[in-house]
Amino acid sequence: MEERKYENEPSNEGEEENEKVKSTRKHLSDESKQGIFSMLLLHSTQGKLNNRKVCYDIALKYGCSVDVVRRIWAEGKKIDASNPEDLKSFQERLKRKRGNNQKPVPFEENLFKSIPRHKRRSFRSIAYEFHEATNGKLKGHSKSSLQRKFKGGKFKRHSNAIKPSLTMYNTNVLVLIGKKEH
Repeated sequence: MEERKYENEPSNEGEEENEKVKSTRKHLSDESKQGIFSMLLLHSTQGKLNNRKVCYDIALKYGCSVDVVRRIWAEGKKIDASNPEDLKSFQERLKRKRGNNQKPVPFEENLFKSIPRHKRRSFRSIAYEFHEATNGKLKGHSKSSLQRKFKGGKFKRHSNAIKPSLTMYNTNVLVLIGKKEH
């Protein structure tokens, strides 16, 4: 009987064997995940796998890690097959998440206006003031999210430059300088 070598099993042969192990991640399609689970069901009785090496065989066949196969098996064992809602939720969990599914956090304009201007000099200081004002309960106002909101036009930059106040004397001098240049 031929002894099989598996990619994810520890080997005693040295570093040559370890160099053959691929470290790149492969995203399985939804059909592949369902195929893995159906193969695991074929090789199981009463919720237990018949052979320990079944996971390795399936991982080799689909070109993925054994941990992925075990995770799919663990997720599948949690569901009640007779309940169609559980089956549907399991199929949804098997599907790879595409895109960002987070809900956008609304911008608290009143809270932003309550922060004094001298404390609104940088995104970091604004984020800190949001955190302090809500005792850490308001999430979604980190430095990077504030930068995105700024770019999206939720708030505008104002000048920090200290402008000299123009007195009547200063304005008259500026007018005279302007007339001499023309």
